[in-house]
Amino acid sequence: MLTFKIPEQQHYFTTKEVTAMTGMTKDALRYYEHLGILPDVQRNQYNYRQYSHKNLETLQLIKIFRDLDLDLSLLTPAHLALDGQAK
Repeated sequence: MLTFKIPEQQHYFTTKEVTAMTGMTKDALRYYEHLGILPDVQRNQYNYRQYSHKNLETLQLIKIFRDLDLDLSLLTPAHLALDGQAK
């Protein structure tokens, strides 16, 4: 169940691109980082966030949880290992 399409030809995405793609706000993205359910968001040389494909896949999972009214605290690092490999 995909909630938004991730462009394959692009490797990193700006906050503006991610908010447009996902419908999430900048504050929501930062909140998910703060909770630890959106880990490893890279920064460029100007300290701007650069979201990867893996980050966007995690945001799809978060969006599904939100759409189903599930508790985000259930998203642990093991659940977020979408490839089946826990960190």
